[in-house]
Amino acid sequence: MLRNISIPQSVTSIGERAFEGCSSLTAITIPVGVSSLPDRLFKDCSSLENITFEGGNISSFGQEVFQRTALTAFTMPDGVASVGTGCFDRCSSLTSVHLPDSLTELPSQLFIHNEYLVSVRLPARLTRIESSAFYNCFRLASIAFPETLTRIEDYAFYNNRALTNITLLANISYIGDYAFQDCSSLASIELPAGLTSMGRDAF
Repeated sequence: MLRNISIPQSVTSIGERAFEGCSSLTAITIPVGVSSLPDRLFKDCSSLENITFEGGNISSFGQEVFQRTALTAFTMPDGVASVGTGCFDRCSSLTSVHLPDSLTELPSQLFIHNEYLVSVRLPARLTRIESSAFYNCFRLASIAFPETLTRIEDYAFYNNRALTNITLLANISYIGDYAFQDCSSLASIELPAGLTSMGRDAF
């Protein structure tokens, strides 16, 4: 069983699925020369709890990079501007996430089925939350939207049963189908004056 991996400083590129299914891997350090994490890099690394980034050169995460890992807390490096679909899909131990201000859009299914996620810091310049980004995060009780946010897409917060309070700021113009459907703890909500389109069964 592969438990430890030491990546040399000479590495600047890592291929897709390089560590997929390494179920005994618990921690790894990404060297300073690596600028992107490709699709499914750590998918099904079910014991992976810690990842360390030695430098601030990471600019993108691919699709399903951390799907079904054991991460408990994650701080995305400053400078990351692009994240793929389902990057943290089914990370059932993940409780808190800090996202950098360099990120302006959250992709679809980013935190789908993260049942223990309770704390998320959104980027200050975020403009769009894509479909199902927080689908079935049913322990997430609150989230603070930045003033730059304009669109919340379909199913974005579907079945967030613990969500008790949200403030939809003035720049939000679009709320998609089922965006807050089955958020059964929401007692009241004030829709923003700038809202121009609200989808089917949004609440």
